[in-house]
Amino acid sequence: MHITIRQLFTVDAIVRNGSIKAAADVLHRTHPSVIAAIKKLEEELGFDVFDRSGYRVVLTRRGGEFYKAARPVLEQYMRLSNTVRGLRADGERQLNIVVGDVTPPSLLVDILRQFRAACPEIQVNLYSGNIMGPRERLYDDAADVMIHHVDRYDTGVEVIGLGRVEVVPVAASGYLAFPVGRDATYEQLKDYVQCIIRCTADHTPTRDYFLLDGCPSITVDDQRMKKRIILSGMAWGHLPDYLIRDELRDGRLVSLAGRNIKRNSLEIVAARKAGVTQGPTARLFWEFLRQLDISASGGGSAVDLGDGTHGVTK
Repeated sequence: MHITIRQLFTVDAIVRNGSIKAAADVLHRTHPSVIAAIKKLEEELGFDVFDRSGYRVVLTRRGGEFYKAARPVLEQYMRLSNTVRGLRADGERQLNIVVGDVTPPSLLVDILRQFRAACPEIQVNLYSGNIMGPRERLYDDAADVMIHHVDRYDTGVEVIGLGRVEVVPVAASGYLAFPVGRDATYEQLKDYVQCIIRCTADHTPTRDYFLLDGCPSITVDDQRMKKRIILSGMAWGHLPDYLIRDELRDGRLVSLAGRNIKRNSLEIVAARKAGVTQGPTARLFWEFLRQLDISASGGGSAVDLGDGTHGVTK
């Protein structure tokens, strides 16, 4: 009999979250892959772990006994994993940060400038990603901290607020044949090309931010290329405000935001995995970020980062 830790974590996720779909979301896997993992485990065991005949999956009698015996194994594995992670971080004195596509560069530079001044001996490794890519890297333990937009209801991460970015629907002046005003609709845009960002996640289901269904599209790798495509009059799309202040001011770009097409305010946060004991280097950086957050909410002052967004300073 061969039972893997991954199979045990899959069972645990289903029990804790009440359904296969919810477990798949938490595990960042597809629904069919979770079902396949459970079927393979049940073949190894020779009995059903879950009763899937009703509206909700429930443990069978033998499945309940199996899960009860498996829980100490999972707890021991987590203690071992945390110990190894801490030992590795303690020896390397490295900090791995993944940055999302809408994070203002000046916000990141301001944070790193202050941290490097306080801890110059720590090597900082920066990675970038789009949409769900940064979150995947964080969950795969390829990053200690993510600086990106997240949904506050995501219980898998702890977050510290850093600032906000406005994402504005725009087009080049003259690209659209209809008058651009507060009454513009998505229906009027359906025949125009939309420029969208490519998700960098490999195995996490992506999310379609601001995607207009049925609209022809051009997909690009980063926000700056997206801006160039839109400025050239090849497409319309959503861009962070710090990238387009000058173009909106001089009329090269026009905002499509109004009664029907909305601007979107995204919170930029620092995030780390919840319930994981980090090494001393990552804990040090997290405490540094926490001090920034305290300054922003109680006694500190917000500062203009020079690109239309605001962050915090100590």
